[in-house]
Amino acid sequence: MTGRSVSKKTGNRKGLAETLKVRKRKAARSVEAKQQRREEIIHAALALFVRKGFSAGSMNELARELGIAKGTLYVYFPSKEALWLAIVELIAKELDRFLQPVLTSSLRPLATLEKIARTTFEYYEQNADVCAILIKIWASTDASLATDMRAWLRQAYRDYREMLASILREGIAAGEIRPETDPQSAASFILALLDGLIVQWLAEPALFNAERCVHAFRSVCLEGLAADRACHRE
Repeated sequence: MTGRSVSKKTGNRKGLAETLKVRKRKAARSVEAKQQRREEIIHAALALFVRKGFSAGSMNELARELGIAKGTLYVYFPSKEALWLAIVELIAKELDRFLQPVLTSSLRPLATLEKIARTTFEYYEQNADVCAILIKIWASTDASLATDMRAWLRQAYRDYREMLASILREGIAAGEIRPETDPQSAASFILALLDGLIVQWLAEPALFNAERCVHAFRSVCLEGLAADRACHRE
C-alpha cells in the first residue's frame, strides 16, 4: 500500500468523522428546538385553560394564539387530554424543583414538614394560575378525566404520600413524633389539609396568605404529631 493511498484513507476517515459530528450537532439542535416549541405550547395552553377552562379552551384557538397550524399541535400532542396531562406534569416538576432543597436539607422531621408546607403555599401564592388549574382538575369527575390523567394523579398522590410517610417514620424513630402515629394515615391527613387550605385560599383569597396557612398547618397538624410540642421548631 502506497503512502498516498494510506493518506487518502486517513483523510476519508477524518472527513467521515467530521460529517458525523456535524449531523450530531444538527440533530441535537433539532431536539432542543422541538423541546422549546413543546414548552411554548404547554405554557400557552396553561394560560388559555386558566382563562376559559379545559372544556371551553379549544385546540383551534390555541393554534391561532401560537400562530401555527392546528395540525402542528398534534405533532407534539396527539390529543387535548395529552396536552392537559403535559401541563399537570410541568406543574408537578416545578413544585418538585421548589421542594428539592427542603427534602435534601438537614432539618429535623417536623421542621421539614413545616418547610414543605411553607414552600408549597409560597409556590401557589406566587403562581395563582397554577392553583386555579389544579382546582379544575380536583373538581373534575372521573368520567371527565382521561385514563392517563387519572393514572398519573393516582401515582402522584402515592409518591407524595410515601415521601411524607418516610419523613414521619424518621420522626417516630428519632422520638420527635408520637410513637402511636400511623405514618400512612398521617401522610394522607397532611395531604388533605394542604389541598383543603389551597382550595379555600382560591375561593377566598382575601382571607388567606402563605403565612396564615403555615400557622394553621403548624397548629392543627404539627403540634398534634409532636411528642414534645416545642420540638418541631427549627
